[in-house]
Amino acid sequence: MKHMTEYTDLPPEVIIRFREAHILKEFRKGSRILNQGDFSRETYFILKGCVRSYTIADGEEKTIDFYIEEDAVLPLNYGQDIESVHFLECVEDTIVLVSNEENERRISKEFPELTEASSTLSKRIIEKLQIQFTEYKISTPEERYKHFLQKRPQLVERIPQYQLASYLGVKPESLSRIKRRLSEK
Repeated sequence: MKHMTEYTDLPPEVIIRFREAHILKEFRKGSRILNQGDFSRETYFILKGCVRSYTIADGEEKTIDFYIEEDAVLPLNYGQDIESVHFLECVEDTIVLVSNEENERRISKEFPELTEASSTLSKRIIEKLQIQFTEYKISTPEERYKHFLQKRPQLVERIPQYQLASYLGVKPESLSRIKRRLSEK
């Protein structure tokens, strides 16, 4: 798993055992992995496909993020007795590795070297989220769209435009105008 080897020098047999210790699940496009109001008891690692995190506020869907191959998905309120404030929905047919707290404890005992990799991965995820949040707060919708094209070009053709518009914090019509302006330049 390329993602894990970026953060540590784990021997191949540890990575193979790690994969074997997780449950492989397949979801069809449009399936929800997590519903708003459910208790989040699982984490996911995307092997294939695309998952969207979103919430519904005032009757309107608000896209939080997209996850694709080699992305770890740690739902908000994971492992807490607090209802989820968001949905996780498959934008494409998706295959994930599923874990939970009990499985993570067992794997950590069996492979203590994963603790360092997990810690590094957690720090990188937090850093990525802080950067995304800051960029979102200080940029215009057009700048957000350009940044998205630059940083996540592989997603442009994979997600519906209304979901991209929601992620950027604009209406689909506004996204169309932004795209038109940029194509005219």
